[in-house]
Amino acid sequence: MVDTGTWNRLDDAARQEFRALFPQFQQSLRDAGVHDGYDLGMDWAVKKVDGAWAISNGADILNGVTSPRREVIDALYTDGVQNLNR
Repeated sequence: MVDTGTWNRLDDAARQEFRALFPQFQQSLRDAGVHDGYDLGMDWAVKKVDGAWAISNGADILNGVTSPRREVIDALYTDGVQNLNR
């Protein structure tokens, strides 16, 4: 799970959205061939795409992982970089 500092900065609505998006985030990482936090951190970033926040490598976004709230996408990204396959 995301580190406590990041989690504590999210309000209740953001925490609920994080929990709702987390399974899709994990599946989208697998589908995109992102194997660990290093790959995610080096090749992907949080960006605004078509009015919503997403995680993008410049050409693609992680499918189904968008939000109008940047803090939610930042938290998912941080969790992935810190914890994916570690």
